[in-house]
Amino acid sequence: MPDTKELTGAVRRASREMVRELGFMENSVFGLGVTHSQCHALLEMEQAGPLGTLELSSLLRLDKSTTSRLTTDLLKRGLATAGNCGSDGRRKPLSLTLEGRRLVGKIHDSANRQVENALSVLSLRQRSQVLRGISLYAKALARAARESRFSMRLITAADNSGMEAVMRRVMIEFGVKGPGCSANDAELSDMHSAYSKHDSAYFVLLLDGQVVGGAGIAPLRGGAPDTCEFKKMYFLPQARGLGFGRKLLDECLYAAKNKGYKYCYLETLGQMRQAQHLYRKSGFRKLRAPLGQTGHFSCHEWYLKKLF
Repeated sequence: MPDTKELTGAVRRASREMVRELGFMENSVFGLGVTHSQCHALLEMEQAGPLGTLELSSLLRLDKSTTSRLTTDLLKRGLATAGNCGSDGRRKPLSLTLEGRRLVGKIHDSANRQVENALSVLSLRQRSQVLRGISLYAKALARAARESRFSMRLITAADNSGMEAVMRRVMIEFGVKGPGCSANDAELSDMHSAYSKHDSAYFVLLLDGQVVGGAGIAPLRGGAPDTCEFKKMYFLPQARGLGFGRKLLDECLYAAKNKGYKYCYLETLGQMRQAQHLYRKSGFRKLRAPLGQTGHFSCHEWYLKKLF
């Protein structure tokens, strides 16, 4: 198995070769008189129907001005048409004209022949490997680009309002309300002050600089001095399913070890099943009764992990 540097170089060489063989270095797609960006725009309009400039810009991963020039060219050539949407008339979704649809048909015919010719020299097993590999790589590229917009750091006073908004929104989503729940905790409005002590830490997750989640550790109230509590892990929907729960938990556990804690305790609600799955995978064992005096008597799931 090659190391990371060798693998990176091999993937880049294969990608360059594929770009050349697919004709992406040429100015026109299959000699049909459209650029690759215009081709992708036409294909997106065929698949999704009428699209506004902002929607098209997002799909093509192009800035607004580049997309605007691209669509202007398509309109001038009669491959697309623009119509008004809404009373203000500002949003003008683009859709394919008859000539545009004819061109898209030619693009599909040429692309299909190119792919079929390539697959014809491979065995059935190799074809499956190609599909699996190229799909996996495309998804990895998309995920890496998406995750690059995220960052994680210790909470600051400027994050207080954003983190409180995240927590309250998620609490509403999961029905966290009434006596004995964290929605009543005074620290929600000033998480920075609550977790800035030497024995505590709170980390926030940001998406394009905006707080979308967080988690922290603090001494277990009414518990043993060597035990901390993993507290207030909340994520907005756009931050879920990307592995940040595990990353934040690991960061908190690392901080707990550095602060001299031997155990980490947590309690949660029964409906937060995804979080409980993460806790069990991370080495937390379920308890039969709560520890300490957190005041969160609405929680009925308790876990403990030995850190050393």
